[in-house]
Amino acid sequence: IAFPVFWPKLKKIFGKKGFFHLFLAMFIVGELLTYAWSREGMHDALWLAYIATFIKQWGLTSATGFMWALVPEVIAYGELKSGKRNA
Repeated sequence: IAFPVFWPKLKKIFGKKGFFHLFLAMFIVGELLTYAWSREGMHDALWLAYIATFIKQWGLTSATGFMWALVPEVIAYGELKSGKRNA
């Protein structure tokens, strides 16, 4: 719940595209941790499953939400390049 407080600072550091890629990278790291947890002998490390799920879901939901925030910019860029407003 406290992580969105840092979003404006992260967005300034990484830029809009990099900010989106940061969340996608979080999702990928969470997926890799989930895969590591699913391997033989790791099922007892339930803490790893919880951390992996948290990272994965945080990255996915943030990237999805931010993706919709980029739609107006994509439309404006298309209008700039083509001279027509398609959406």
